[in-house]
Amino acid sequence: MRFLAIVIIAIAVLSASCGRHAATEALLDRADSLMTEHPDSALTLLRTVDGSALPHESELNARYALLLTQAEVKSFNTATDDSLISIAVDYYTSHWDMVQLLKAHFYRGSVQYKGKHYAKSLMSMFQALEMAREAGSDFWMGLASRGVADVYLDTYNGEEGVRYAQKEYYWCPVNVFTRLF
Repeated sequence: MRFLAIVIIAIAVLSASCGRHAATEALLDRADSLMTEHPDSALTLLRTVDGSALPHESELNARYALLLTQAEVKSFNTATDDSLISIAVDYYTSHWDMVQLLKAHFYRGSVQYKGKHYAKSLMSMFQALEMAREAGSDFWMGLASRGVADVYLDTYNGEEGVRYAQKEYYWCPVNVFTRLF
């Protein structure tokens, strides 16, 4: 907790000395660096940002939407409304950033799954899976396969669920045991 307080104070000082967007970019960088090992701390940082003050249809807004959704999913605080992550999907679709768009589709699928919007979740996960194939990312192919498997298993399509769970294991075998994402 002490570490988090220091980070927040540093960001406050930074925001006083820099432009509003430069401080936000620094905060997003810090949250991104915390995401893997401390997603709850990243979530706390990201919740200090007033997303409505960010320029609409900007990379900054899209990155914020993606990171906040990612932190929520990784901290098991997933919203069930996909409007926030859709900001990132729309931006990265029109500005074609494959890696960010892949992540945005995956996390949109995760939010839709949590909201029990299974058909939409399946479409988002399949989009993420296809982009992961194009990018040659075994890790993301494993995660997207897991997302597809989860939807199929929750909708009582066990045969397809098992098939995609096997693909998950093939593409990212450690993921089955640790559930890292």
